[in-house]
Parts: sequence; structure tokens; C-alpha cells
Amino acid sequence: MVEASRRTVATPERLARQRSTLAGLLPTAEDVVPIGPNFIATAATFVFLLVAPTLCLWLFEEIWKDDVADDPIAAYLLRVDLPRTALQAASGAGAFLLIATILQVWRHHRPLPAYRPVLFALLIAWVWVIPEAIARGGSVVSGAVIGSALAVAFAIQWGLTVHLVRVLD
Repeated sequence: MVEASRRTVATPERLARQRSTLAGLLPTAEDVVPIGPNFIATAATFVFLLVAPTLCLWLFEEIWKDDVADDPIAAYLLRVDLPRTALQAASGAGAFLLIATILQVWRHHRPLPAYRPVLFALLIAWVWVIPEAIARGGSVVSGAVIGSALAVAFAIQWGLTVHLVRVLD
């Protein structure tokens, strides 16, 4: 009986052996959220968000021709300057980096298909932006275009992150 209890006693040496064995099995934070693919995807998202106001303005000009200034949301894009756009693109890319990091950790603990966050991003962007555009005197079309641009920016962030993690793994 005394011999059996000696085998189950947790000695420091035994705990150190167990920790080293478990350390090889448990993923590190770098394994779950690799830093390189996330920063590459964030840089691509920043570039897209830097160009997105111009793309949206071109789309509004195609939709409304000479009446672009009648929609307050589209008219706002006419007054956007580079420093303000760069600041908004950097903050948007940082927010998408944070969201993608949270989703990677969540995906590690509860696997989900890679396309699902992109679908949710489109729905969330439309539900968030369209009512805001209407409340500010804009149209549903302008809200849908801006919301779609935000969803595409997140799709770039998430898609590149998922793809680069697979490629570099």
C-alpha cells in the first residue's frame, strides 16, 4: 500500500517531465494566430481601404451620373482628402486585424467553415451601415455600396489570413 502511494506522489521532477510532455502537445499562441499572415493581410486591407472611397465614388458616378452631390453620403466622398482617408484606413485595418485575430482563436477552439465570417461580415455591414446612411439623409443604394465595401475589406483580411496560414503552415 505504501509503495502504491509513492508512485502517485507529485514530485517536482515528475511535474517537470509532465509539463515538458504537455508543452510539445499544446499549441502556442503563434500556432493559433500566426503573426506574419495577419500583418500581410492587414497591409492588403489597408491598401484596399485607402482606395475604397475612390472606387465607391466612381460607382456612385456610374449610378447617378451628375446627381452624385444630391446624396449626402456620396457627397461626403467628394470631400475626402488623403490624410483623413489614410487615418480611417489604418484604423479600419487595425479593427479588422483585431476581429480576425479573435476569429482565429475562436476557430481554433470551435471549428467553423472559412466562408462563414465573410457572410456574417456582409450582413453586419449592411445592417449597420444602411440604417445609418438613411438616418443621415442618404439612400439605401449608398448605404449598400459603402457596407459592401466594408464587407469586401473584411473579406480581404480574413481570406488572405486563412489562405496564408494554410500556405505557410
